[in-house]
Amino acid sequence: MGLRANVILVCLLLPCLLCCGCRTAGFDIEELGFVQISAFDRTDDGLIQVSVQIAKPFAITSSAGPPIDEKPYWTVSSTGQTCYQAIRNLSTQSPRIIFWGHNRLTLLGENMAKSGVSEVLDLLQRNHEVRSSMDVMSVRNASIDEVMATMFELERQPVKGFFGLLWSIQRRNSTSFPQSVLELSRKIETEGMEPVIPSVEVVNRSDEETAAPGQLREEVVMDSVRINGMAAFKEDKLVGWLADRESRGVLWVLGKAQRGILVIRDPRDDNNLISIRIGASSSKIVPEIVDDRPVIRVVVEAEGDPLEIDGDASFLHHPEIWASMERRMAAVIRNEIQMALTAGQQQFQSDIFGFGRAFYSKYPHEWQLIKDNWDNIFPTLEVQLDIIANLKEPGLTVEGVRQAQ
Repeated sequence: MGLRANVILVCLLLPCLLCCGCRTAGFDIEELGFVQISAFDRTDDGLIQVSVQIAKPFAITSSAGPPIDEKPYWTVSSTGQTCYQAIRNLSTQSPRIIFWGHNRLTLLGENMAKSGVSEVLDLLQRNHEVRSSMDVMSVRNASIDEVMATMFELERQPVKGFFGLLWSIQRRNSTSFPQSVLELSRKIETEGMEPVIPSVEVVNRSDEETAAPGQLREEVVMDSVRINGMAAFKEDKLVGWLADRESRGVLWVLGKAQRGILVIRDPRDDNNLISIRIGASSSKIVPEIVDDRPVIRVVVEAEGDPLEIDGDASFLHHPEIWASMERRMAAVIRNEIQMALTAGQQQFQSDIFGFGRAFYSKYPHEWQLIKDNWDNIFPTLEVQLDIIANLKEPGLTVEGVRQAQ
């Protein structure tokens, strides 16, 4: 009986083993071109432009292999009346079937973002090859062709450079944070909440001076990019740009400020500066109704470590000065949040903080009465800030170098 069962099992598994192979949607892997980065924009004559970077497997080598003087990707673009037509028109230039399953990043051009990104998001979510978890960024003061033509000094593949930048900004500066296609779509569809996504701009490095004869000269291949703040949307349209400190103000409110440096003045001497590294932080949005009008209270708790101190550092032993530093740290955080509130309420009139969503969660019945008028309520909404700052360890040394001398 056991032998018979084994024979039946082998007969069932054998066809599966014979049919296995590297095939995607009926195509062999050698017939596919794998998209790594895609970009969408709208041309001046109203057409949709799509640009993609496709990996070149034969130009990608390991660290142990011989160097290849060739870009490991190919950039190609096309246009169409719709996004899907523009994508299909790429096939007129590509000898391989373009496969979107490895696309990790989508860039939105400025014209497309201002006119509305719903068409692009609809395409990306309907396409069974596309991962809804891929990141999305907005291009600022440049065309998508200029961004797709940039290179990174430390990465051969631009997709790795983009993700390295995003990770570094999120973990080191807290002036931006990643947003996926799915998250962007959800925030557009959610009442009382507007999206923000990272913004990318081109760094022009063509004006660098040439070294004198006999000196070492750095050879700059091409322009590069940087992540500069965030793009603010209202519904599916771009309404403005947030600078670095404004972006971090938004992150303070959303509870996503992870790392970064805050600079305060020495309580004993305003001419001296102290650098504080942001540690753990959290936030809580508390909606309230006062005198029949909506009010928001934002509670932010943040920890920090003083890592750079001008002058004598002996004051670290004095609790009253330590408390004064915490108050100054709280004042800097409050100022960054106020800058973000000014941008969101007055400049953009876009609820990028999700205050409306907080009201809906706590007061669902009252929200039904004010949601249609929220666009008029939000610009003048009273926001109360409660900032709690706590300083922790002063680093590996208590006394400064100047005092030790």
